[in-house]
Amino acid sequence: MASDSRFNPTPIAAAKGAVLVETAGQGVRRIYADWMVSTLREFHQAPKGERPLLFDFLGKPVCLESSMFDVLGTAYERYVPEETRPLFRDAIGDALSSIASEPHLPESVMAFDDLIHLVGEIKPTEALTPMVAAVGDGEIGRRAKRLLKDTIRALAMFSSPDENDIVTRVIAFQATNRLLNSPNFDNDFIFAVTEVMVSCDPQFAIDTVRKYADRFVQSREKYGSAGGRLQARYERALKHWINNLTAANPSVLTPEVLSIVRG
Repeated sequence: MASDSRFNPTPIAAAKGAVLVETAGQGVRRIYADWMVSTLREFHQAPKGERPLLFDFLGKPVCLESSMFDVLGTAYERYVPEETRPLFRDAIGDALSSIASEPHLPESVMAFDDLIHLVGEIKPTEALTPMVAAVGDGEIGRRAKRLLKDTIRALAMFSSPDENDIVTRVIAFQATNRLLNSPNFDNDFIFAVTEVMVSCDPQFAIDTVRKYADRFVQSREKYGSAGGRLQARYERALKHWINNLTAANPSVLTPEVLSIVRG
């Protein structure tokens, strides 16, 4: 493998922990973004039986083991030096914007979804604004509603119990709030999105629930007595919301909060 011409050093080379040798700053950020976009497009454009299993990350080999977002994450963890990791995280947002600018291409939704999963994996707050803008306001989000669900899951990673950085939580709260108020938001996800917001900022849980009380009412009126699968799905979502918040921070479930949510 070492002799394969595809793995000759390119603008970023490895030397004592991988230092930059030919370019710096915004040039590196652009290289990272271009690599992510071209790699994802190459993979998703190829017929399923002909998709590549080995990728060249600027002179370093990365194998496909399970998913494309794992390929991107492996490249980041193994080969991106500490001094340029902020640029890589910025580049994720650039790659999201680039792919979202061509929503009509067949591979765009799959490539964008891979980047969403990467955001959830390495938690770059720099990527939240372009991700939410594309999914909540953009054509790609309108065309592919499944991206909304995956975006909420990625945002939930920023509110996990092991995330102690208050700045990160505030940024995630703001991004989630923007998504909830975007034109592409589907109110079927009101429980999932408010769970993220309450988890990010438990101190203002009551204010969050009060602010969006009408959304809970809409969901309850639509599904609460619909019968069959729709009502069962609503009841599961409600139970899941209460159980998760009880486990994480039971103090947020005041009688007023439960009254608003349950009706």
